[in-house]
Amino acid sequence: MAREKITFAPNTPVQTQLDKSESKPIEGRNGQTDYMRVCDADERIMFCPQSLENAIQESGAQAGDVIRIIQRGTGKATRWDVGIISESQAHTHQADHNGAPRKYARPVAEPLGISTADIPAGRSISSEAAEMTTALQAAIEAAHAAEIYAARAGMQGFRLNPADVKALACTIYIQRFQESR
Repeated sequence: MAREKITFAPNTPVQTQLDKSESKPIEGRNGQTDYMRVCDADERIMFCPQSLENAIQESGAQAGDVIRIIQRGTGKATRWDVGIISESQAHTHQADHNGAPRKYARPVAEPLGISTADIPAGRSISSEAAEMTTALQAAIEAAHAAEIYAARAGMQGFRLNPADVKALACTIYIQRFQESR
């Protein structure tokens, strides 16, 4: 049976369940070490660069945990956000989870995504517009997550208005621009 290969795109959450706590080191591109992880009951596989493997380990994720992975940036500026969405039953009641701190994913709305199919015929989208679009999507997801968090904290009626989301999107866009320099 061929496994589906998990791929990553900037700012697009990927959700998967780890089959094992450990990964298998393999020779990757350019002779560097990558890490292979089997996921989703042996149906999917992912190949992780060292930076992603480190983020998974830092999250404290164990076999059976469902995790969310978000690639931030590309190339040398790539960083990874990894958080646990749900624990496996085997780890739910362990006090120390083998001593590893556990990093839980914040609630995130499903990504809207932009594809070339969304662009009218005869038009194109510049890389700057695509970057602003992803910043706006991130701001919408952050606003949604903040509203969920506020509701869970007992702050009923907490809402961010469109101006708040716009300001947040501009901040994200500027921050990403400065990080890419």
